[in-house]
Amino acid sequence: MGPLGTFSLGSIGGAIIVALILGSIGKIGPINFRMDSVVLGKMRTYFLSIFLAGTGLNYGFRVVEAVTGDGIMIAVVSALVAIFICSIWILVRTLCFPCKLDSIIRSYNRWNDISTRFRSSYRCTRF
Repeated sequence: MGPLGTFSLGSIGGAIIVALILGSIGKIGPINFRMDSVVLGKMRTYFLSIFLAGTGLNYGFRVVEAVTGDGIMIAVVSALVAIFICSIWILVRTLCFPCKLDSIIRSYNRWNDISTRFRSSYRCTRF
């Protein structure tokens, strides 16, 4: 590649490209490359928890070190910024879009059909 260096897929790159191609094809003869959505969801949850457990075990102790050092000031400033932004949002919401909570609940309970519930649940009527 000249002055940019070299490029290689490595040991996993080829397998990823083949998996992407076979997944987009979906089926070759009797062999199906698509998974059931229930099984796929369970596998996704399992492997995500394994990943999070491994990451937490490897790097979790650094969180305590970061917070005990200069991290306390960063945490306090972050909390103050979050409180400020939320208070501005509440102020803009109440001044620009006034709506009573009971009107939202009444409009939600008024419609039992799920197709109209999503269209009318956030409608605000002023009383």
